[in-house]
Amino acid sequence: MQVSLSENGGLAMHAINRMSLLVAVMILGSTPILASDTEPSCCDFGSFTWSVSGTRTDLSGTADEWVFSTPEAEGMDGTALAEGIAEIRSLASLHSLLILRHGRIVSETYFNGENATHSYEIASVSKSIMSALVGIALERGYIESIHQVVSDLLPEPFEQAGSTKQRITVRDLLTMQAGLFWEPTAPLDMISLQHVVNDVVAGPLTYGAGVRFNYSTGLAHLASAVLMEVTGQTTCEFASETLFSPLGIAPEYWGQDADGVHTGGWFMYFTPRELAKFGQLYLQDGEWNGTPIIPSSWVKSSLSHQVSFDPFSGYGYWWWLSSYWDAATNITYQIQSARGGGGQMIYLVPALDLVMVTTSDHAYQGTNVRFDSEGFLQIVVIPAILDTP
Repeated sequence: MQVSLSENGGLAMHAINRMSLLVAVMILGSTPILASDTEPSCCDFGSFTWSVSGTRTDLSGTADEWVFSTPEAEGMDGTALAEGIAEIRSLASLHSLLILRHGRIVSETYFNGENATHSYEIASVSKSIMSALVGIALERGYIESIHQVVSDLLPEPFEQAGSTKQRITVRDLLTMQAGLFWEPTAPLDMISLQHVVNDVVAGPLTYGAGVRFNYSTGLAHLASAVLMEVTGQTTCEFASETLFSPLGIAPEYWGQDADGVHTGGWFMYFTPRELAKFGQLYLQDGEWNGTPIIPSSWVKSSLSHQVSFDPFSGYGYWWWLSSYWDAATNITYQIQSARGGGGQMIYLVPALDLVMVTTSDHAYQGTNVRFDSEGFLQIVVIPAILDTP
């Protein structure tokens, strides 16, 4: 899941029409960000240069409907949480840590000068968002089945491909079993790179289609090209219509290659609260405010073992699966996660009705000061829950 990153210059703020917005730096219990009366086009980002440590300011007023509570009111030990957060407060790599219980934010902490209005490049968390879009496209009939071959949906890149590549299915993309390998390298701004989709398909086969897990970001980019082909919209436009707007979120930036294909598995910018909304949506079986957004059957399949690495961990449809045995209660908890390089994470613990979100500085990826987010979830957050089943 590692991506090679390097700094490519300063952060350029994108232009947004009619920016009228009251924002507030968030700490637990403070006033939510208020939405603007007029919202900019979700997919109108303007020019942008990626920076390894750069953030973008959320000016759209999205993800502001949260209910805030206290750990104690939601069956958690607030003192234990506060002590755990105090232990990590000095980490230079951390940007944010959000903990949700029963659909309410019980702890929201920002580090190193960051705040609730800052969005981050979420790296491979984007793949889990792409998974949701594929599920929506299936429900709407743009894709017949996860077993449909990709070459039927996206013929041109496969015209010169061999028969093995032409047997790659949508499911093979979602489970990282297509046998193709392609990863982006710096600069992450793809606008200068042409024919990326063709390059992904033309790459060497490491395994036959459907044979073995082989992590490749290029597969999610193929899925983005498929959505663009079958819907007649850009992937961002389709996402805005079917997922982002109904959920009340909007990316602060989403990269494209030179052919107009939005990056399928990286280079999206969201705030921690927006990521928390996406995680909570999955915890609620794809429903938000009583309205189904993602088919519940798709959520269940995405968070189920489609590929097993061992008895305790595996992979769904662009979601990671693991488990944690709590020695104090002798209970094993299933954990589902959307994971992004550099420390961008969404964790779900369905049995505890729990969501945890972290964002971090990409510059610290692979260093010894990187935040062990899953360890924090297991050692601090889960044991802080007092009303375990």
